[in-house]
Amino acid sequence: MTARVLVCGQDRRETTEVAGALSGVDGVELVTAVVGADGAVAGRDGAAGDPAVGDYAAGVYVLTSAAPADAVDAAAFARLQALTGAVIAVATGADRYQDAELVRSASARRLAIPAVHPVDPGSDAGVADVRAALAKSDR
Repeated sequence: MTARVLVCGQDRRETTEVAGALSGVDGVELVTAVVGADGAVAGRDGAAGDPAVGDYAAGVYVLTSAAPADAVDAAAFARLQALTGAVIAVATGADRYQDAELVRSASARRLAIPAVHPVDPGSDAGVADVRAALAKSDR
């Protein structure tokens, strides 16, 4: 059985890069999407209509380490949690921004989650941990 995972964020390029880095997990199909200014999931690749509860086994929400999560991120993260129940928040750019760890901590507080995981699609840093979590979502 294949578990569908929705990978989304405000930045299409970063979302696509993260999804590409996460691809290859056996039994997991990744679908990318962007979120609109209202936090709604829009522009899903290869999917029509609004996502519904049960369409996805898990979600990955993509942030940047450049700035803390904002109100749009908080709304989109909450919607993704309502759709999937299990969401992993990741942030790109940990190697490029001096205050990346502080930004991820602020984002985690804003999203009311324990942590935002650093990932770097270019070097695979942090990707293995997220892949392992996704592999568990297909069970």
